[in-house]
Amino acid sequence: MTKQLRIILAIALALIMGFAGATFAFADEGETQAYSVELIKTLNMDAEEDIPEVTFDFNVAGAPAIGNVSISFSDADDYGVEGDVKSVVKSAVVSFADIEWPEAGIYAYTVTEINGGDDDFVYSDAVYAIEVYVNYVEVDLGEEEEPGEELAIVGLTVSAGGSKVTAMNFVNEYAPEDDGGPGDPVPPNPLTDAVLSISNSIAGVFGNRSMFFPFNVLIDSDDDDATFRAYVVENGAVVTAAANFGGGLGTDVHGDFILFSAGTDLTVNLKHGQALVFADLEDGDEYTVIAGANANYILSVAGVADGVAWDDANENAGEALSTGLLAIGEDENSVAFTYTHVDIPPTGLTVQNAPYIGMILFAVLGAGAAVYFAVTKTRRKAQSF
Repeated sequence: MTKQLRIILAIALALIMGFAGATFAFADEGETQAYSVELIKTLNMDAEEDIPEVTFDFNVAGAPAIGNVSISFSDADDYGVEGDVKSVVKSAVVSFADIEWPEAGIYAYTVTEINGGDDDFVYSDAVYAIEVYVNYVEVDLGEEEEPGEELAIVGLTVSAGGSKVTAMNFVNEYAPEDDGGPGDPVPPNPLTDAVLSISNSIAGVFGNRSMFFPFNVLIDSDDDDATFRAYVVENGAVVTAAANFGGGLGTDVHGDFILFSAGTDLTVNLKHGQALVFADLEDGDEYTVIAGANANYILSVAGVADGVAWDDANENAGEALSTGLLAIGEDENSVAFTYTHVDIPPTGLTVQNAPYIGMILFAVLGAGAAVYFAVTKTRRKAQSF
């Protein structure tokens, strides 16, 4: 074996071993799988409220049609209480097992909650996208017949807002009126009534999407005693957690929140895809946001202040970036920061794009090997004459 051939085989073997442990969300060739997706429904209410008798319906749009899904609640359901909030969690399954697929391909479905029009409830506006991958797989028809083929599901993905998820989560609030009069005021819903959204995105091939980045946020108001609730939102759900803020969290019918006081700044940590959302700010309230510096990232920001777009960016990594003082207006108000990674890790393939890099390397090695053998064969023929 020549030195060049040994080098090619050694590199190919190293790549094969490096990717041997990778897992994929699809069935092996020839394997049939019946896929379904869990739909989780959370109903929040005041801790003193009785659980209502109610059914929530969910539309599953797509073809072939599979019909809507329903989840019912009653006073007999189990529940949990945290702070002043009672929560009931139930689930159902969106199943694709019994569908007769007309041909191989990718079938797209969209799942949303149907608004029942009851003013005692705040309905979820979450939207989930499902892609079902269908292909021909080999099936055993018995000892006396040759194996045949049938259409079957070989893979499935679920996403919300462009990010992959493992389940669909819909959160509703139950806030009825007492004896014909309004009950306790319900805080505005951050999912449907956002006034200011401060979001974080990570860019760059080697950007760490699991890492939390610090944002210093100052809210000010003419009312020195005013307080404001901020919720961390991700994939259409409130996900506020201790990792976002270490100073203690409050809880209401929408979920956990961070309490801001007028004129006092707080530092909130956000990872990729998360946003800090305020729903109770009023016109004229002011805010300043400073994204913290990181030595491996360059910061940029795109915002909308009272409907007017603006943007800014740093030239160098390791520098913080501020919005400056801005005021809430009646039109859209949002701030979207992006941390773009600039450094290349010295060793290893540590990012989600590694499989694609491996495929490219395999292709290059294959082409190189083909050329090598072709040239070697030509030389041997030439030497034989």
